[in-house]
Amino acid sequence: MEADERTKSAVQVLVNAVQYSVNTSSTVADAIKELEFMGYVPNFTVRMDLELLRPTLEGVTDTKIRVC
Repeated sequence: MEADERTKSAVQVLVNAVQYSVNTSSTVADAIKELEFMGYVPNFTVRMDLELLRPTLEGVTDTKIRVC
């Protein structure tokens, strides 16, 4: 099922919140520093698969969204 504009907007807010959390995490920063200390140049991409389930009288609708 294709997500409507309101759902896409809400998912974008979630993506932004997750990205902000990663960017401001001291745990992530410490792990990156440790890898750099070991001589590595960390380059990573966070990907998220999100499945939205909505109960209806006919069953459950299923919307899958891949955020890259």
